[in-house]
Amino acid sequence: MNEQQLVEEVNRYLVDKSYQYAILIEGEWGCGKTYFVKNRLTQEINNLEKNRGKRKIKYISLYGCKSIDEIKEAMAWTFAEEASKFSENKGKISQEKVESILSTSKSIISRIREKILPDVSITNIIANWIMLKNYIFIFDDLERCDCPINEVFGFINGLVEHEETKVILVANEKEISIKENRESKEMQYMVALNENIDWSGERENILEQSKRINSKINSSELEKRRELLFQNDEYDNAYKKIREKLIGVTLHYDPDIKIICEKIIGNSVENNTLKNEMLNYSDMFCNYMEQYSHNNLRTFQFFISKVSYLVKKMEQASIKDYEIEVRKYIIEETFICAIEYKSNYQEPSEEWERALIKVRPRMLSVKMYVETGQFIYKNFNKELNKYVDEQILNNIDSQDPLNLLSNYYYENSQKWCEDKIDEIKGKLKDNKYPTFSYGRILICVQCLIDIGFELSIEEFKRLMSINISKTDRLYEIDLINLKFENPKIRDKIISNITEINKFILNKKNKNKAKSVREILKDEDWVQELENIIDEYNIVYDSDVNIFHGISVSELKNTVINSSSENIIKFRRILNSLYPLDYCRKVNCLDDVVLLKELRENIDPQEINDLIVRKNLEWLIEQIKETETIYLNK
Repeated sequence: MNEQQLVEEVNRYLVDKSYQYAILIEGEWGCGKTYFVKNRLTQEINNLEKNRGKRKIKYISLYGCKSIDEIKEAMAWTFAEEASKFSENKGKISQEKVESILSTSKSIISRIREKILPDVSITNIIANWIMLKNYIFIFDDLERCDCPINEVFGFINGLVEHEETKVILVANEKEISIKENRESKEMQYMVALNENIDWSGERENILEQSKRINSKINSSELEKRRELLFQNDEYDNAYKKIREKLIGVTLHYDPDIKIICEKIIGNSVENNTLKNEMLNYSDMFCNYMEQYSHNNLRTFQFFISKVSYLVKKMEQASIKDYEIEVRKYIIEETFICAIEYKSNYQEPSEEWERALIKVRPRMLSVKMYVETGQFIYKNFNKELNKYVDEQILNNIDSQDPLNLLSNYYYENSQKWCEDKIDEIKGKLKDNKYPTFSYGRILICVQCLIDIGFELSIEEFKRLMSINISKTDRLYEIDLINLKFENPKIRDKIISNITEINKFILNKKNKNKAKSVREILKDEDWVQELENIIDEYNIVYDSDVNIFHGISVSELKNTVINSSSENIIKFRRILNSLYPLDYCRKVNCLDDVVLLKELRENIDPQEINDLIVRKNLEWLIEQIKETETIYLNK
């Protein structure tokens, strides 16, 4: 039922005097039942009650209540605000009226006096609250109540039958059944383990029984014993009897996800720019919820808390000209990460299912923040700039043959695929593709070869290597974000991509060597070295050697003529590049060899400044430790 239908049916129930019963609003966990009840249903009921009985609503969450006493206490606290208004009531009430109060009312009133008005007489409280039927009680989170369900239903039935109270229950009924059945089984297992039960007449002959004397039983045997003693449907039948006595109508809540999401955005997002943009993306949110079969509004609230923080951090980045595009990317990426995390999403095992998933860049910094709460701005900023560089400045149009082939080759003919691959090859010859897209090209080619197409992947690699040699703007192929539709060809693809990445790294190292050589001549060489390390993503993402092509004499000349401050900063750089307590990087070994030569060629005693001399000694000791970690294994 949609929200309007639910409101109408609840209204009909509230005026129904044919017999006494409760109603149940039922729905999946996180579908928005509580939000609907608190934000619309209660408002509708209050508006209707103004013109009739003027009953007041009391909302009680049963979450964590372990006994009927705790439920009564939770109910008593809902009267706290009203109780304070009656604390000066000096009126008297007849003994006959006191004696006529029903037991449920008495217990609630006692709780009110004990918890809220300890100095006020019970008669003064009774004078105001003698009739519980003047209230409409909404009990939420029924499935999260730790009190046995039959006791809860018995207590609520007392309110309904004896107090003539209108009661609305809100729950995920499927979880009630699972929880109660599990708890019932726990008791049944304990009985099945009782040593006084004679199992011989039921399951075993004397020989089999003798074999089991003083031996442990396994879980399978325990389950068989439980089934012999108890019928599995006993609990279900008992629950149904209790339920049918109390609940007259069950209303299934079928939320309008889009409307609720828009309300949550309006109420929760403080940044007006972000709020307006997210309202425009409500259809996108609904589509992803449908795609992942996860229409859970608690996940949506979780997402809002995460994306609000990330967008605030985005504003610190230097991407002013692309804020709208980047903000949309962060919103979409954060939402997908939240859904996959909360739904425990697993990638489809079938190849045809994986082929339907569109390839999109992913942000590992966002994924880490969503799943662990750990946020590293440096990584986040690098991924944002990478996105701007690759997806905005060097964006490949959605109708480009590479995008069409990547996303739709399973839906088209052999001739269509051959035409697209020819178009891709033509653009590759003209160096029209950025190098970060080479991985997708190799995947497409390898997938078609695996199907049976007569193609030469070596020809594509040759064209790529030619382009790399002529290009200064180079991007390594990110293996982490590439989607492999067929695990059988994974090794082939990784091998080919690794080969292309080597071409890219060699060219980047040549470009970098020119930069580092110039940097070493500057007085502020350490700061500039840090900048180039950030530019090449070396500490976090890349496993490359920063000093490729630099001679030991060039590095020595810079170091021995540096200030103490720069030597200390240089040591910090070395510690970040080649940490002593971290897994070893492979491609940086050439750097460590160069540092070893540097250590062997530096004599601190030749330096007159005692502080500089001491810093050089510490540098030498640090290099020795680095050698031990990287060169002696």
